[in-house]
Amino acid sequence: MAQAEFGKLQEAVADFSKAILKDAGFAEAYDHRAGVLLALGQFERALGDLDEAIWLDPTLGSAYARRAIVNTVLGNDTEALKDVASAVELGIDAAELNQTIGAVKEERDAGPGANAAP
Repeated sequence: MAQAEFGKLQEAVADFSKAILKDAGFAEAYDHRAGVLLALGQFERALGDLDEAIWLDPTLGSAYARRAIVNTVLGNDTEALKDVASAVELGIDAAELNQTIGAVKEERDAGPGANAAP
């Protein structure tokens, strides 16, 4: 990840954190911050934000979709499947989410450095 991109993602985390400080019940802010944390590879922290977003708003389909991705990265496939089902029930596109989950599983199962140049 380029340093400039990393800096912008860190700035986005800070912005969402400020929004959460202003309104701790702002489920979408937790959801969006989790998306940035996912991009930064901070999976456990993202999972915590997604749990909070879903607790605050159990109808937030995007939070279930993101949590399915994070759970897949972390190897929690049973939990990921439950989240996929909830996300789809709440209107998230099943084909797109399943394609994303499949790609995440392939990358996870290939192991570290599998895509690195020789």
